[in-house]
Amino acid sequence: MSSIGRPVCDNEFGSMCCSTPACARGDAVRLGRQHVRQGVATLATEKTGTVVPLPILPVLQQTLGAGPCGDLTFIVGAKRRPLTKESFGNEFREACRATGINKSAHGLRKIAAIRCAENEATVPQMNAIFG
Repeated sequence: MSSIGRPVCDNEFGSMCCSTPACARGDAVRLGRQHVRQGVATLATEKTGTVVPLPILPVLQQTLGAGPCGDLTFIVGAKRRPLTKESFGNEFREACRATGINKSAHGLRKIAAIRCAENEATVPQMNAIFG
């Protein structure tokens, strides 16, 4: 366990978020209930400011429903405060290492991009998904 404690909304959500379109760790830590309408989150990405839709898939909705999550952000630290992208990245990496997985939140985005490419996504499609 890290010095800031286990996130209240566990790393299952973080892993789904970072491997889902448009969710870099800086976006994942800002995402909260206020962004979701009718099963789709809308968020301006941290990197470019582009507003992107993020479907809340059933498995992600189940994770959020199981909670607990924060009020303004789904991902929070042990004291129920939002995490910075750096803190979340460190927490996530530590959780991965503890299970023997040598990956990070960014590594999950790379895996998701590889899966898209292997399934013949076009460059414009991949740009729309990953920015």
